[in-house]
Amino acid sequence: MPIRSRLLEGSREFFPSLIGDIDQAKESISLETYLLHDDPEVRSVLDALARARGRGLEVRLVFDGYGSASGLRSLSEFFLERGLAPLVYAKRSWFLGPRSWRRLHRKLVVIDHRIAYVGGINLLSDWWDPIRGRLQAPRYDLAVRSEELPLAQEVEARMSRLWLRLRLSELMTSRSGVDAFQAQWRATWRGLRNARRRARRVMAPGVHASRMLWRDNLRYRRGIERAIDFQLAHARHEILIAMAYFLPRRQTRNLLCEAARRGVRVRVLVQGQLEFWWARWAEASLMDELTQAGIEMVAYRESYLHAKAWLIDDWVCIGSSNMDPVSLLLSLEANLSSTNVELVQALRKSLDAASGQGRSVPLTAFGETVWDAYDQPRWAERIRRGLIKRLRAIALTPAILLLRLFVRLADPGGHRSW
Repeated sequence: MPIRSRLLEGSREFFPSLIGDIDQAKESISLETYLLHDDPEVRSVLDALARARGRGLEVRLVFDGYGSASGLRSLSEFFLERGLAPLVYAKRSWFLGPRSWRRLHRKLVVIDHRIAYVGGINLLSDWWDPIRGRLQAPRYDLAVRSEELPLAQEVEARMSRLWLRLRLSELMTSRSGVDAFQAQWRATWRGLRNARRRARRVMAPGVHASRMLWRDNLRYRRGIERAIDFQLAHARHEILIAMAYFLPRRQTRNLLCEAARRGVRVRVLVQGQLEFWWARWAEASLMDELTQAGIEMVAYRESYLHAKAWLIDDWVCIGSSNMDPVSLLLSLEANLSSTNVELVQALRKSLDAASGQGRSVPLTAFGETVWDAYDQPRWAERIRRGLIKRLRAIALTPAILLLRLFVRLADPGGHRSW
């Protein structure tokens, strides 16, 4: 029986596919996302969920309390009128409270225990940015629709555990009667216990074309990094990366540079239209090291880049995790890794096309192209390079120290490192 996994590019492919599966669902729908935005395309997805709820299906929705705060406020009446009761991960967010930095960054859907969606696409239109409004071109983002049963069961088991934990927390703060509370508490606790057993069973080792890579704050703190580093160490021909925020730790950078030096073609597609200036400043601090090793840095300028994808020879990794400290140290993340030939070919075609819409540029700390050496005397070029390196070092040293302090506060055990 052929394995059916399909690459979806942006909400323009993701939403119609998702709506079609929701309308054909017969049992249950589970959905997690970081960002919920109130726009016409998202409303069409929510309408499909409301129709499923009206047919008597179980619909479980979980949104991040920070990323979805605005959408939850504007859509509160919509959810209430249609009988949808979303749960919120980390409702109260205080910037100076380290525990509030742990965000639900996963983007997952499971339908009827057999269809799974994994990727980086939020409930947000490709043509809309929550801060800047209407975009001139669609955002570049990726997701995968998979009908591999073991993978769908694994994703559902993980989602059930989180939903039940949030449900227990909600019951503890509810004002329902004692009898109703006890009945719901027992039922929810039994569900959580069964979900844990099911998770252990379906996550048992096996030979599958695709598998999930998780990042959480307990057992799977380094799962995504380790899988990527293993593939980088054994790369033979090609490494192609699309990453919204690209700040890999030193070990990953060393593996990328070693691969380039042994003849592997390494291309990294990063944002050309900046959302946050500090992200480009931080990325620029690594550019010299990477470009000197022969790595091609490509700036995607068509629109915003939100994809998180790795293609290493015949292996792909697509999901929600950026290659930056927030994703790798604090957030709950989920990536799909696969050797499915059709998926590998589809991702290569998509990334090649996206790279063609950018241009290879050595980026400075200020997010612009490096000056043209032919237009300036060589001594002026050297002076400017030296000044920029020193300014970056001065600015990044306290930033890294603060980051390590924040991570230590968020994890008193001090087990994480970047």
